[in-house]
Amino acid sequence: EDLLFDASGRRQELPAGQRWQAALWRELLDGLGAQARLLVRPQVQQRVLERLQAAPPGSLDLPPRVSLFGAATLAPAVLDLLVALSRHAQVLIAVPNPCRYHWADIIEGRELLRAPRRRQPLRGGHDLGAVPLESMHAHAHPLLAAWGRQGRDFMRQLESHEGHEARPHAAELPRTDVFDESEPRSLLEQVQAAIRDLVPLSEHAAPPVEADDD
Repeated sequence: EDLLFDASGRRQELPAGQRWQAALWRELLDGLGAQARLLVRPQVQQRVLERLQAAPPGSLDLPPRVSLFGAATLAPAVLDLLVALSRHAQVLIAVPNPCRYHWADIIEGRELLRAPRRRQPLRGGHDLGAVPLESMHAHAHPLLAAWGRQGRDFMRQLESHEGHEARPHAAELPRTDVFDESEPRSLLEQVQAAIRDLVPLSEHAAPPVEADDD
C-alpha cells in the first residue's frame, strides 16, 4: 500500500517521491506464484509470530533461554519476534548504553519520545526535558547528543515493550546496569567517562595530552 506509519502508529500517505518503492515491491510480488509468495520474509515472519502467540507457554520445543549480546540496534521485525519468543523462553538482551543517567531528552525529537516514567535516574535531579535545546550544551555532553540518536531510539524501542503481557520468565532476572567505574587514564577514557556521567563541557577542564597517551 502507498502508506507510511509514523512513530505513533498513525497511517499517512506515502510521499510522491517515495511511491516507487511500493510499486517496485508490488511488481516483484506479481512475478511470484502462490507457493513462492508464502516464502517471502514478511509472510514467514507473520506465520512464526502467530504460532508463538497462539501456542501455550512451554508447549513448543524451544531452548529455555536466548541471549543476545552487544545489540546496538534491532530491526522492529526481529524485536517483535523476540517479544513473541519471550512467552516460551527467557530472552536476555545485553545493550551497550553509553550513559548511566536518563539522556533521551538531550536530543531533538524528545517530545515525541518522552516517556511517562524513566528507567534511569536524572543527573542531579535536573529534568532535561524542560531545558531548551539551545541551552543543552550546559547540561549534557555534546558528543552524546550528536552521536547518540540510534542508541537512544533503540532503548526507547525496547522500553516500549516493557508493559507487554505477563510472561512466565519476566520476574526471574531484574534489569541490570553495569558501567565501568575504573579511573580514566587516557584522554579517550576521560571523554568516555564524561559521556557515561553526562558531564557537560562546562564542568570539566580540557585535560592535557600526556606524552605516553597512545
